[in-house]
Amino acid sequence: SLMRKLIKGSFLPAVALAALALMFGPSASTGQQDAGMVLKTALVIAFPEGSGRLALPYDPVEYRLVTGRWSPPRAGEPFPLAMGPGQPAGGAREESAGGGSPAAEAAPGQFPLPTRPVPPLAEAAAAPWEAVTADEKGWFSHPALNCGYAYIAFDSPRTEILLLEGSAHDFVYVNGEPRIGNRYGQSDTYESWQPRFDFSSIPVRLKPGRNDFLFKCLRGRLKVRLRRPPAPAFLNPRDLTLPDLILGEAANTRGAIVVVNATDQTLRNARISVSGGGLLAQEAPVPDILPLTVRKIAFPIEGPAPQAAGDLPIELTLLRNDRGR
Repeated sequence: SLMRKLIKGSFLPAVALAALALMFGPSASTGQQDAGMVLKTALVIAFPEGSGRLALPYDPVEYRLVTGRWSPPRAGEPFPLAMGPGQPAGGAREESAGGGSPAAEAAPGQFPLPTRPVPPLAEAAAAPWEAVTADEKGWFSHPALNCGYAYIAFDSPRTEILLLEGSAHDFVYVNGEPRIGNRYGQSDTYESWQPRFDFSSIPVRLKPGRNDFLFKCLRGRLKVRLRRPPAPAFLNPRDLTLPDLILGEAANTRGAIVVVNATDQTLRNARISVSGGGLLAQEAPVPDILPLTVRKIAFPIEGPAPQAAGDLPIELTLLRNDRGR
């Protein structure tokens, strides 16, 4: 067969008497899940209160990243909060003769950069990096994480692709490359009525030796786990979008699940097969998914009207054409 099963999963959408709140218990399997490693030591830096809510973000860490002036911090090291060409290390400010906030002369096609900090950063010349340790559950909690950054260095013995599962951060730079965060994932446990936000699983490519993770945080806490992917491409059953099915009404709707491409190659010619539960067996095409990215894919849920309330098990399988056709 030209079809290869990359990973298999299943889910249990509720069959309800009416379109009520969805109740389901995911039983999807992505193979033997790697327990992973929770990272428990970090350096944090706090920005002055209010600087994370500016209409135009003023971020001295990001400034040094995009201008090539970033270097990994050390505990206790002061970090200058001022920005611009006149601020190489510690915060002496340049001002124009007319006062105000002058801008550095920019090359054609570039935006000018301010040469002095704006409130509230104008009140502080520098802030120190502080060492912190996660609690027994792996959570970092520190006032700096209400408006600041957390830096974590991770040593890898080889070039490899791992899954980054972060919680409560806005975004993260992985070796200087920005990746999406998970700002609402602030807990390990959820009540039955709560939406779950523990589904973030982002593939990242690590290099041999030190790898730099720089997390932008505004929620007061942070948790970071690295896992090995269960397959080169797979379904993430923790991030499902599912409908209610109504007794006596034929099913003609859609669901959606995240496909993760944990490879350095674009995932092409893949599809999701849907079967079981008395529904019509179908396949949904998967658009191209770029390397080291994720994409949520819709799939059909069609079939005769359910006759009894309860769970309806359906199997999802990610398939790919081996010959790339």
